[in-house]
Amino acid sequence: MTQHHPALAATPAPLSPEQLQTLDQLLAGSSEAALWWIAGYAAGQAAQRTPAAAPKPANSVVKRLTVAYGSQTGNAKAAAGALAQQAEAQGLAVRLINLADYSLAELGRERFLAIAISTQGDGDPPDDARIFLKQLASARAPKLTELRYTVLALGDSSYAKFCEIGRLLDQRLAELGGQALSPRADADLDIEQAAAPWRASTVDAALDAIGKSAATITQLRPAAAPMIHAASSVQAVVLANQRLTARDSELDVRHVELGFVGPALRYEPGDSLQVRVNNPTVLIDEFLARSGLDGEVKVERGDRRHSLREWLRSERELTRLSLPLLNAIFAAHPEHPL
Repeated sequence: MTQHHPALAATPAPLSPEQLQTLDQLLAGSSEAALWWIAGYAAGQAAQRTPAAAPKPANSVVKRLTVAYGSQTGNAKAAAGALAQQAEAQGLAVRLINLADYSLAELGRERFLAIAISTQGDGDPPDDARIFLKQLASARAPKLTELRYTVLALGDSSYAKFCEIGRLLDQRLAELGGQALSPRADADLDIEQAAAPWRASTVDAALDAIGKSAATITQLRPAAAPMIHAASSVQAVVLANQRLTARDSELDVRHVELGFVGPALRYEPGDSLQVRVNNPTVLIDEFLARSGLDGEVKVERGDRRHSLREWLRSERELTRLSLPLLNAIFAAHPEHPL
């Protein structure tokens, strides 16, 4: 009789004694090549008789929150990643994707979408979102009557077209029939001031509309490094500041070396680094003297409380006029027309 593998011997054969005897007789007189052929033939027969899994409908809808981003320097990408992590922590099924990899066909099947997108300079889109935005503006864009969406627009209020790309994207999605999942948020240079409440309202709305995922979520991407915001900036000292261009050159290109105080900063190729320089003491003193304000009075901002002097040192730009500041000055003094 043919000797069976120990693992098979411990498993009851789904064959009658007569079938087992016939099989043993067949295998006993077979060569190695014949045995391999019989094994392949039997596997093929088994595969043909196994019922095929029912294919998913082409227009099947997955109940998840898709978080997309268009980012030039990494801020919108980080904001999108923070939303994805917060949503997953609340039990939502989440997909995080760059708009460069996102198609109109996918958009047409989408049900819940959050987009973080930046505006560069005076109204330019980020490079990785140009193709998507061009297609979305075309006549080929799908109707989005089943879509609920939200937009986080990033920009700089010192430019006239502040958050222009995010505003136009919001407008276009609404034109195609999309409904707001949560209101659009416009973020200035202090991104978290607008991004934090936007994340909270978006996650709450998504939980109400989608509900927590019944399946266990397996993260297929590494967790994003924590965002470092103005409230938790890494302190650094200037170790070297050497001019590389000639003295008579109009360009002022410098080699700057920074030494970080405390834990080392995680910085990789492709990352962007924002250097925030504190206002000098002499400038703060002049500002307080001209305004007549007390530098030691306490100022509350969010969950932080510190003196006006410290607030002016690190939280406000004292050397450049911004559009909001000019608007506030003109509103307070209408008797002095521009």
